[in-house]
Amino acid sequence: MRRGFTLIELTVVLTIISVMVGGSLVLLVTSTQQAAFNSTVATMDAIEKALLNYSAAFSRIPCPSSLTALSGSASYGIEAGTTAGGVGTGECVTGMTPAANYEAASSGAEEGGVPTRALRLPDSYMYDGWGHRLRYAVNPAYTVTTAAQCPTASRAITVNDSTGTARSTAAIYAIISHGANGHGAYTPSGIIVNAASTNTDELQNCNCTSTGAPNASYVPTYIQKAPIPNSASPHNSFDDIVAFKENWQLTNQGVVNNTGCSGWLRAITINGANVSTVNQTTLSSFPVLFTVAANAYSDMKTVANGGSVVNANGYDITFTSDAAGKNLLPFERESYAPTTGAMTFWIQLPSLSYNTNTVFYMNYGNPNITTDQSNKTGVWDGNYLGVWHLSDNAANTTVSDSTSNTNTGTSSANTSTKTTTGEVASALSFNGTSNKVTTLNDTISGQAQVTVSAWVKTTGGLGTQQDIYMEPTSGGSGTTRLGFVLYGGTSVCAGKTFCIFGRDGSREAGGGILFAQDSTIAVVNTWYDVVGVFDSVSKTNHLMVNGVDHTNTLGTQWPFSGAVPASKPYIGAQTDNSQWWGGGTGGNNPIDELRVSKTARSVDWNTTEYNNQSNPGVGGFLLSIQTPAVTR
Repeated sequence: MRRGFTLIELTVVLTIISVMVGGSLVLLVTSTQQAAFNSTVATMDAIEKALLNYSAAFSRIPCPSSLTALSGSASYGIEAGTTAGGVGTGECVTGMTPAANYEAASSGAEEGGVPTRALRLPDSYMYDGWGHRLRYAVNPAYTVTTAAQCPTASRAITVNDSTGTARSTAAIYAIISHGANGHGAYTPSGIIVNAASTNTDELQNCNCTSTGAPNASYVPTYIQKAPIPNSASPHNSFDDIVAFKENWQLTNQGVVNNTGCSGWLRAITINGANVSTVNQTTLSSFPVLFTVAANAYSDMKTVANGGSVVNANGYDITFTSDAAGKNLLPFERESYAPTTGAMTFWIQLPSLSYNTNTVFYMNYGNPNITTDQSNKTGVWDGNYLGVWHLSDNAANTTVSDSTSNTNTGTSSANTSTKTTTGEVASALSFNGTSNKVTTLNDTISGQAQVTVSAWVKTTGGLGTQQDIYMEPTSGGSGTTRLGFVLYGGTSVCAGKTFCIFGRDGSREAGGGILFAQDSTIAVVNTWYDVVGVFDSVSKTNHLMVNGVDHTNTLGTQWPFSGAVPASKPYIGAQTDNSQWWGGGTGGNNPIDELRVSKTARSVDWNTTEYNNQSNPGVGGFLLSIQTPAVTR
């Protein structure tokens, strides 16, 4: 890491310049100017020591004071407080006079005068050797208590050298004297000095124009370099003095307790009471849905939008099993909105207990993470044959599978024309005939157990038959097929709403075998979580609706000889368009979160999924999300 000039080094440089110009009366090299320079260096050094002592006592550094407050006024030399909660608990106050010299709390450093009263220094330490007020800039992440300290990239202070190369991009504070010409400094009477300087580095240090007016486009960057006299135009000399410190320079002395800080941390606690207890078993490798509503937590927006997430894609949002952030959990990012902080993630937890709460951790704000850390295929265990979130929304027909099987389907229409609000994030709507998803691979051939689940909704009443269907490619009468009719009507489901049935050629005339059905009466425009479990091993099937199990053994014949025949899933319509989910009198009806597994998912598993997905937030599946966020 590059380091800047120390104040002692700057004094030596100034002395050498004085010797080089001999008896000249050039600005900065007369004995009077030398004394003023030395006095300024000594004052700034004392301020830095006071900041060190203050940090040791309070585990933070103070906010700036007002640059224009007059001696004897209530705010003279006083730390400018915070926007909420009192000193040390929130952002420094913004909008201090002059307002243009103070960056908004959401996007930059805070700048003002030296808070001598907070530092317990004489008020004379507000001024440099030329009688101008010293400028004090601070990264506001360090003005709060240690528990909430963590630097963010946009608020860190940059200090450049004479070539524009950064000496530091992570200074936590800077102290600036505007030198002998004082351009941009404030006098004891609160008036800005206008030396009509056109020196670009001086203008940068005062964040002002050549007329001394505050620069509205403030950037927390300062220039630290040796003095450059200009004998022909002294007011255009560079005579500023800049001191700064980085995080490690205080951390090494045990002052700021955020060693290794790489962002923000929130503990997320799952309420064990929402994990099903039918069989009283701990669920393993369970995919948990975690959502955050728009504007629910302002710091979950990106830095550019006033939050703490540093990557526009949300790449720095990760999930771990430990507060130290070392054990990364597999997670999938279904959606993230940088402007509002709204997000939908799926996280695989190694275990989920029914009798104790489960805690995991959300991490964000690490500026070092610039690539995607998600591992969507790791979220879904090896029993999943396909997971389609149906949140595809593009000018193409791709319907993506999140498992390692990459069982991608093809929509008959661009997904951007079929996207709609789902139970979880977005969904796709289907009309039951011309709009469907095909080209999915056969995933269940030969399986003795199959679980199919989805969220479904009808928008216009019960159709003739609406289903998510498994069948051979040819379809039609006489074919052997397994049907998960998730909204059935009167024909196949025998007057009930949801059912599982099977057919083969020899039983076609008899209407097939009804394996399971439930008694739910579906309500229009209402989402239902429907799970069908076909289990030819136990010959006990489960048809679950909204977490309620309708277990039965309807039918005595098992036409599949213990294994499912060659079948392909079709979403939205059967190949001949005669049977469908979404058509009939219902119009365009949506499907969300379709999943197929090669195992009989337990009642506890399916009920817990419903509990999680139907009410994923605090007060529902979650007991709490740690607030406020703390550093990791």
